[in-house]
Amino acid sequence: QISIGDVVRRAERGEGRGRMQGELYSRPRAMASMSWKPSSSPAERQLNLGGASLASELSISSQQEDLAGGPGKTGVGLESGSNLRPPLYSTEYHHDSVAGRASSSGESWAEKGGLVSKWRPKERLKTTAVALVVCLNIGVDPPDIVKVSPCARLECWVDPLSMQPQKALEAIGKSLQAQYERWQPRAKYRVSLDPTLEDVKKLCVSYRRAAKSERVLFHYNGHGVPKPTLNGEMWVFNKSYTQYIPLSVYDLQTWLSKPSIYVLDCPNAGTLMNAFENFALQRYQESAGLPVMVQHPPGRKAPPRSAELRTAMQDVILLGACGMNETLPQNVSLPADLFTSCLTTPIKIALRWFCGRSLLRNEGLNLDMIDRIPGKQTDRKTLLGELNWIFTAITDTIAWNVLPRPLFQKLFRQDLLVASLFRNFLLAERIMRAFGCMPLSCPALPPTHQHPMWHAWDLAAETCLAQLPGLLSGDPSIDYRPSSFFTEQLTAFEVWLEHGSRQKPPPEQLPIVLQVLLSQNHRLRALVLLGRFLDMGTWAVDLALSVGIFPYVLKLLQTTANELRQILVFIWTKILALDQSCKMDLTKDSSFMYFIRFLEMPDSAIPPESKAGAAFILSVVCHNHPKGQRACAQAKLVDVCLGSLQDGPTNVISGSTALLAQWLCLCLGKIWEDSFELTMQAFELGVTEKLSKLFNSASPNVRAAAIFALGSLIVLIKSDKQQDISQEEVSEHIRSPDRMVAERQAAGLLLQCANDGSPMVRREVIHALGRFAVAHASFIDIAHQATESLSGGYGRRHNRSPSAMSDLGHASFGSSGDANSAGMREHRHSAPDVKLDQARGSDASFTPNGSNGVPPVAQEPRGPGGEELSLTYSQLYQNTLATIVTANFDPSPRVTEAAKRVLQSCHFQVVPLKRPAVQKSTSSFSFSPKRNKDRSKLHSRFSMSSDRLSSMGQQSPGDQASSAGGGSPFSRSYSKSASASSKDGLTDLAQHFNVIKTSAEQRDPIQCRVISAAFPKSEVFEQSCEHFASPLLGSADEPCDPAWPRDIDPAYVENRKHRMEESFTIARNICPQGLDHQLSVMENANDTVTALAFEALDDKLYLADSKGFVTVRKITGPAVNRFTVRQQDDRPTARSQPLGSCNMTYISILNPEYDPLLLTATAEGSVAVYRDADKRGRQRQVSSFLAVPPMWGKTSYPAVIESNAVSSQLYASGCTKPQTVHIWDLQREVCTGRIGGIDHNILKIFSASEGQPSLLVGCDSGSVLYYDLRDPRHYISISEPYDKGKLVGTALINNDVQIVCGYGNGRLKIFDIRAGALSKCKDFEGHDHVKSRMTSFASHKCGTIFATSSLHSIKVWNSEGNLLSTARPHGNFLPRSGSLQVLAFHPTRHLLSAGGADSATSIYCSYG
Repeated sequence: QISIGDVVRRAERGEGRGRMQGELYSRPRAMASMSWKPSSSPAERQLNLGGASLASELSISSQQEDLAGGPGKTGVGLESGSNLRPPLYSTEYHHDSVAGRASSSGESWAEKGGLVSKWRPKERLKTTAVALVVCLNIGVDPPDIVKVSPCARLECWVDPLSMQPQKALEAIGKSLQAQYERWQPRAKYRVSLDPTLEDVKKLCVSYRRAAKSERVLFHYNGHGVPKPTLNGEMWVFNKSYTQYIPLSVYDLQTWLSKPSIYVLDCPNAGTLMNAFENFALQRYQESAGLPVMVQHPPGRKAPPRSAELRTAMQDVILLGACGMNETLPQNVSLPADLFTSCLTTPIKIALRWFCGRSLLRNEGLNLDMIDRIPGKQTDRKTLLGELNWIFTAITDTIAWNVLPRPLFQKLFRQDLLVASLFRNFLLAERIMRAFGCMPLSCPALPPTHQHPMWHAWDLAAETCLAQLPGLLSGDPSIDYRPSSFFTEQLTAFEVWLEHGSRQKPPPEQLPIVLQVLLSQNHRLRALVLLGRFLDMGTWAVDLALSVGIFPYVLKLLQTTANELRQILVFIWTKILALDQSCKMDLTKDSSFMYFIRFLEMPDSAIPPESKAGAAFILSVVCHNHPKGQRACAQAKLVDVCLGSLQDGPTNVISGSTALLAQWLCLCLGKIWEDSFELTMQAFELGVTEKLSKLFNSASPNVRAAAIFALGSLIVLIKSDKQQDISQEEVSEHIRSPDRMVAERQAAGLLLQCANDGSPMVRREVIHALGRFAVAHASFIDIAHQATESLSGGYGRRHNRSPSAMSDLGHASFGSSGDANSAGMREHRHSAPDVKLDQARGSDASFTPNGSNGVPPVAQEPRGPGGEELSLTYSQLYQNTLATIVTANFDPSPRVTEAAKRVLQSCHFQVVPLKRPAVQKSTSSFSFSPKRNKDRSKLHSRFSMSSDRLSSMGQQSPGDQASSAGGGSPFSRSYSKSASASSKDGLTDLAQHFNVIKTSAEQRDPIQCRVISAAFPKSEVFEQSCEHFASPLLGSADEPCDPAWPRDIDPAYVENRKHRMEESFTIARNICPQGLDHQLSVMENANDTVTALAFEALDDKLYLADSKGFVTVRKITGPAVNRFTVRQQDDRPTARSQPLGSCNMTYISILNPEYDPLLLTATAEGSVAVYRDADKRGRQRQVSSFLAVPPMWGKTSYPAVIESNAVSSQLYASGCTKPQTVHIWDLQREVCTGRIGGIDHNILKIFSASEGQPSLLVGCDSGSVLYYDLRDPRHYISISEPYDKGKLVGTALINNDVQIVCGYGNGRLKIFDIRAGALSKCKDFEGHDHVKSRMTSFASHKCGTIFATSSLHSIKVWNSEGNLLSTARPHGNFLPRSGSLQVLAFHPTRHLLSAGGADSATSIYCSYG
């Protein structure tokens, strides 16, 4: 490996350039997740330039927080002393509109948004035939041309007077053909010298027939014939050369047809072009049935008809030497065919013209030297080759900056010969305009003869030609010094990158960067600068593709240079993030192998972000591309991905490792997606077990990607591809016993994540389980019908109670420590076609408690092939259907929509009951099938007990799962809490809805796997692609926090944090005299206020009411937004409570230093987080989950929620588990543990405000438990029970060393925790329990004051228990009806808000 510094410095010394100004690359930005760290190898350590390594310069943001250091830790790169923490919910999928762009159509999200231009030509044309017509009649001058003496004589650089006329004519024809062959050597050429009319006709007709639909070029040299006429006629000869015969342009159009290109090198060429356009327009009008507007004479310019004329001339290109009534230059220093020379020999004519104008002619430079320039035009290391290279770059740059993008694509990227002619046409315009001629073209080009880039050409030419006398002197010590043109242009491009943006004009140097890629000396720097440009956004990628960068970077994949690996991967991630159709080019010549080899390299040599980019590229290659899937599978990509997954940690994957694991999983899923053969090979490799280990990842993206990969193993057939499949082959795969068993095992693993804290993960679970339900539709139906016999008939016949049946269902997917788990696994992998008599004596049949000989399930439930539906499999199918049905009531609308569409695809429908059912089912999962009147639909009563709902196939965790800091996965800690719930904890779902089977149609196994458009599509792949479509590289002035969001300025955040700290310090050090001055009163639409929260800096108050509405108001101003958190659906809670009710019990503000987020929680345990809640109509949900095991119907134990914005944790209790506290990590969106062993129901939870690991738990017994969250298995202190009043609230005060508790009878108690046990310091009466009881309690985060309220008063106390002030609710004039139910302090100021049942909310301060 060669270091970047060595390469650049070596090139600088060789080219005589000075040192570059500034660093080559920018430093990584603050929002970068994990910098690309340089490896420990000496070669990698040399990758330095200006103190910044290539790894750091190409630092890529994975947008995944590195949580290894724990929440609240500061990422590297921030200034010393800064303690900014990563914000919550800052990854791509948490932002809006991502899911709406998800699609499996093969187009990227950018294409859906219309960001991709037509950079790739729809059709590529080639010029396959070139007809060269030369009319010179050497020795005879045309009668209407007056030539000066001396005048220009050279034709194709041949002097016609230096030899006999016929030989001269032949030499000119050969030279003209050779000049064209340099630009298109593979075309067919025929030269017609001084032809007759018949000769031209035969030539044109034969070439059109040979070219078929390709382009034909017609070159006409009319220097020896009269000027074209206004009738649109050019001249040829008769056989005896005694007369000039007119050749009409109309006839020429007929013979050559389209597509064609005409080069007209003759005087008055503009007349022929006018006639050509008029005749073409006339033909188009006749063919289209439009009124024909005949222009007479045809050679005059017709009135503008832009639309019709563009259509008529669509496939025709015209190049004319001069305009109407113009003659050609006759300067003796120029050739007579100046226009042809510019088009075919541009370097020679450009240098000869430059030599006559340059001061170098006074230093010994002459025209003879121009003809003896050393080198070849194809060798860029020589003088002539570099001049040609510079000329190509400059003319490309002029055209790209001047022409519209579609026209540039048509003229400069569609046909190599046309592109060369138009590059040279720009030179012809510059030179011929200097002699009074105006070359014309159709399509017309804007003037370019005064473009600033021509000055760059003059400078480069002068620099190179200045060395020419020395090079031609014969001195061997004189070597050619390469031009600094490309280095200077790259520097200019770098300057643009520092200051440019989408709103500014695009960089002029972009085509030059493309040319620089051809040079090994400049390639690395050009690629890095190109990567920085592409990172600016999809618009930049679109510009680069339109300029023609694609074939160059595709060709570079054949290189073996190690220093180009990372930047090439980065560039290709940007290209494929914009346009996924480029995967066809990678597959065509096996270029994708470059990225497989890249993934195979040792981890020490390649950073994880770069490998993640390679995995992304390979996943796109396989996305909706069967050819790419097969090619990658044959290249052993599955083994490579699995090997990379095994090399990293499996329990806690975060930061850059998470990004790599995420894309390895997505790549695996895309390899075998929709392929029966490849999925079976994956099952044989044991991928299900390896993927399931990633369910414990700290990153929601990794969990979702692993679920996607696991769900993709269950193959479905898209309805639009049904005709392309082989029925026999598919039937063989579908009926394979091994496949059925493997898919059931995958479904059992998927059920573990059904209650994940991330909506994205839950939606992927529903999508994957939906695939399983559709593929096994017949078994789902059988399990649906057979449950009644399982719960009733089977249990009674074999003396099994319903609870035993439920235990059997739990054992089927128990933990690995279960005594029955081994038998379960053996049965789960047994052959599915076990007969009844075989099952009785087979160990494959599941036997609880290790006993043998248990009779199997009744014979009625059988599969399509006679397969018995064993009890374990029946429970699996029941749990699958139960999970999908339960997801219909998920707090996330995206999950709910997916679940409804899955049920629709499975022909089920959830119908709410109008009134609660009386009968309750005690079975684990029961159906009561019955027919409707027309017997066309099968209606089924669907009920779920708490045991079945809670199990859902979850694993039972060990006792150590209760540790909050253990990082245990959600499915372990949360599911244990759910599975241990009692039947009284959840109301039977059968009281609220039916599940109706909407179709009784029996379908064969192949038809079952055909999905319609209604089936939901997975979103995780499209969402993850947004990462690479977003800017990933950083700038020099931003710190390097791992999870910093891209759109937030660190200085802005630091300023907000400083303001919060100042305000909080004042509130903590200065105790107010009281809070009895009413600052404002606000009404809340006659709804009971149930929760209040202040925003720290923006003077806003958030109010939540009992109907599910959130109102955001200015503290002293109007409302700025109002919205509902209820889903507009038929949730059971909406049926069991009054219509429209959604009792919100808690709201809080997250990310106060950044753009604040609103967290809401309901009495049912549903938690949702909203972004932009203070912007009218623009609020959007970024996350939601059930913080406690669900309770269907009205609960006696409403959820108790408390959040801590500093530690990013949430604590929840109530509903089915009122004696357990669930601890959630909001950043990871996972339940990290639970606190159990509490003997009484929990009423209040209080978390330390400064992020200290302290938690208070108040119980209905009146006691308060104090926990240290570093070891929450046992509480540290506990207060004595108090049964004379219900606990209203509790808080930590006096620097978190004392606890204050308020009770419903008006008593206030202060405890000290420093003695090891809660010792009571003070017990006093806060409110008179006879007149009015205490209704609410709140404390300030500074811990120096707290407040209580009753029906008639609001009292504020200091931390010593002294009364500071008393205020009347909502003012002192007239009392309002209804009691105060909620109090809330401002987090950093002495402000108190109070609200209650009378819908009015007041704000109090210490002074007016």
